[in-house]
Amino acid sequence: MNEAAPIVHVVDDDASFLAAISWLLRATGFSVKTYSSAQEFLDQRDAETRGCVLADLQMPKMNRLDLQSALAQTPYPLPILFLTGHGDIPSSVRAMRGGAEDFLEKTARVIEFGSQRNWQSMV
Repeated sequence: MNEAAPIVHVVDDDASFLAAISWLLRATGFSVKTYSSAQEFLDQRDAETRGCVLADLQMPKMNRLDLQSALAQTPYPLPILFLTGHGDIPSSVRAMRGGAEDFLEKTARVIEFGSQRNWQSMV
């Protein structure tokens, strides 16, 4: 069986941030696929989708809870990490209790993505 390489699926409604984070991840050697909404990601996902999801916490139409719930109900749920520019302790606790692998601020320095997180174990 020819298994596809794992991908970091980046979901964010901010086009400039989406471009920047996907460039950063590609520059560090990851395959990346981008989506401008949680619904777009779910619509394009199939049983063969592998990797992890890096998603904005606050997006229009489908929120974090909806995305986490939809992923948890699939036969092969993907690990999910949340990024936010509006983080607070209650939001991070709810995300982690909901099964998120991590909860990061969008203001995180580049070094945090490259050295403090073992991304290889996620994808």
